Amino acid sequence: MNVRRRTQPAYPMIVALGVGACVLALLSGCDKSKDDATPSATLSSSVPTSFDPCHGIPADVLAAQHLNADPRPIPDNTGGPIDKYKGCDYTSQDAYQAERGPGITVRVTNVTMPYFVTNSQPQHQFQISGKDVATARAAGTNYCATLIAIHGGGIELSTSNSQADPCQVLVDLATGLAPTLPPN
Repeated sequence: MNVRRRTQPAYPMIVALGVGACVLALLSGCDKSKDDATPSATLSSSVPTSFDPCHGIPADVLAAQHLNADPRPIPDNTGGPIDKYKGCDYTSQDAYQAERGPGITVRVTNVTMPYFVTNSQPQHQFQISGKDVATARAAGTNYCATLIAIHGGGIELSTSNSQADPCQVLVDLATGLAPTLPPN
């Protein structure tokens, strides 16, 4: 006796498996955990008070960086919509202006490290004396900004310099300043 089995075409089964695989991929790919999320752009509504940018840098640190000890206050931005700051400009000593630039702006700000990383896209992130530090140099310019993380925000250093690497000038100052800062 010749028994012939009737087989179902494989096509519907392949389609069903394909659809199932697609649904599984979609479901697993759409569930983002909080760890994968972009850092929050929410900043404190006030500037940290743990550091005074006009009087908080020790004289020996200023001298080592060839900065004058009589800073010029810059207008506060404490009512801004997002980032807020208070700060001072420190001029370079006359003999060092050609080498190290005209000076450095030091601001205490509500800008946090996650916010700085997201918005400034720093080229380097590292630690100095246990403090998180990041440097961001604007492409094609001699401008650099460095953020030292502190509780409630950060200390932002910035300079423009045509001779020396502006980011290195700021890292030199951060290296002297970070050990003197209060713990986070």
